Amino acid sequence: MSKQLTREVGTPVEVEIANAEGTALDLARRDHVHQGTVMVTGTYQGDGAATLGVAGVGFQGRYIIIWKQAVTNQGIGWKSDQDGLNASVMDLAGPSQRYRTDMIISFDPDGFTVGDGTGLANIFNVNLMDYTYVIFK
Repeated sequence: MSKQLTREVGTPVEVEIANAEGTALDLARRDHVHQGTVMVTGTYQGDGAATLGVAGVGFQGRYIIIWKQAVTNQGIGWKSDQDGLNASVMDLAGPSQRYRTDMIISFDPDGFTVGDGTGLANIFNVNLMDYTYVIFK
């Protein structure tokens, strides 16, 4: 069962009824990305290369949060379109927050690019490591 909501700007947002306790946005389905989509969640797997482009988001983002799906050596990072080459990174093993280059490199027309943290810790492109992201339009 779907219910249609309207944001302030008038764009309809599809909401699926999850159960009797409430509602949940249907973010798991990637095939419904359309012009009104403002946020997408997804996963990618690192390849250990200097850079890795992640495509298929459906738009060029303006803000992203990425975290490792790891029990140890956890890390999380975020970047806005105002950060230039840098991104904020938090090493949860530390914990410490840093503003670094070559971590979350760029917003691309259909996704984003991460780096290997050249000269620093490789947080967002470790070979065979799984990552989760939330990207906003």
